[in-house]
Amino acid sequence: MSAIALRWLAGLAVIAAIFAAGYWRGDVARDNAWIAANLKTERAAAKAYQAEVQRADQAVADLGSFARAQTARYTELTGAFNELRRSPRYRLVSGRPAAAVAVCAPVDRPEGATPPNLAEPGDTGGGADLRLSAGAVWMWNSALAGSDQPSGACGLADPASPACVAQTDITLDDAWDNQTVNAQQCAEDRLNHQNLIDFLKAKK
Repeated sequence: MSAIALRWLAGLAVIAAIFAAGYWRGDVARDNAWIAANLKTERAAAKAYQAEVQRADQAVADLGSFARAQTARYTELTGAFNELRRSPRYRLVSGRPAAAVAVCAPVDRPEGATPPNLAEPGDTGGGADLRLSAGAVWMWNSALAGSDQPSGACGLADPASPACVAQTDITLDDAWDNQTVNAQQCAEDRLNHQNLIDFLKAKK
């Protein structure tokens, strides 16, 4: 083979080597770029996961704090309720007929509004003749809210005060109507809560 041919073949080999090196470098660059992108994605996923873990931990801590605070409020309220009930002046209702009833929910009627279902003159059969005391209304609203809900001057500051004996314009019938509404709302809340639990379990 002549020297010219050898030089020509050598030139081709050099060119091929240059192209091969370029391709290899490009392939390495593509691999490095993929590795870098994949690493970035993994780091972002790890960061998001850690943020969710911290958020869940904070939610648990907040729930615990809220539960402890609520328990403390109810303990304080229960002591005040018992103080009012031990008072010689304690009355739950007043009017005709004299009766003792238990109440446990708030009255959602605007202040000063005319009580519904008032008994006709001579009617002796219903709770429309009975008026709740301020102490009863205070206990009713506070027990539902889980915090002090004064009724006029009757409240947690002095549950045995004469103000708690004062008669309100809220009738026993008002209380029963309101209890029906509250019970329905509680039932709806329980249903929604259970549906949410079932949904989250199914999603998991």
